Amino acid sequence: MEETNILSRHKTISKNNGSFSRISVANHEAANTAYPNTDPKLIFTLELLSFTLPSRRLRKYNMSNSGKTKKRIRKAAGAVVAEQGAGKLTIEAVASEAGISKGGLLYHYGTKKELLEGMLDDLLLERGALFQTDKDHSSRKKLRSLIETEFALSSEERATAQSILAAGAEDPALLEPARDYFQTLFKHISHEKDDPTLTITVALALQGMQLLETIGLYQFDKNQKSQLKKRLLELVS
Repeated sequence: MEETNILSRHKTISKNNGSFSRISVANHEAANTAYPNTDPKLIFTLELLSFTLPSRRLRKYNMSNSGKTKKRIRKAAGAVVAEQGAGKLTIEAVASEAGISKGGLLYHYGTKKELLEGMLDDLLLERGALFQTDKDHSSRKKLRSLIETEFALSSEERATAQSILAAGAEDPALLEPARDYFQTLFKHISHEKDDPTLTITVALALQGMQLLETIGLYQFDKNQKSQLKKRLLELVS
């Protein structure tokens, strides 16, 4: 009776797991015939694993695929603000640019705020990593890396920063990760052994230049930026 009940439960589970059902039940019945003295609970458990293990691999694949889709959505959002301006950043526009449905986008980012938070994380990821790893490297070396990173900022990244600043004016909490980043940055460079005031001055000059360009108050030409970059690197060399 117990064996019959277990097989019945197994058939029910198999039925709910799609195309594997017929094969799994057949294997279970074959195992009962081949090993009549084997505890049916053990057979049931082993057969259940045949579903569980592929399911875990599928979940891992889905998580990886979800990460790729999120990245594609954030990239599409950056393209929207770069081409159309921060005011045109809408869920509908991003979904169209990413080539997915609005519902598909909202599955990954439930609100525009969540999307902006993801975009801000992208901007801060490389910069924040400079001051959270490689503790053996000097503050000046890290600051030189930051200078290189900031001067390599693409028009898409600048437009993204602009849209985040605009949203942050209405919702200051959105900028909390940026506040944490700058806290880490200035705490780190203020402990420079040789001349902390110099490294802070360089960082302020760098961020001031970026802010002016991001909010559109002043645009440096290519030659000016080249000279500024050269001089800032010299100061921290």
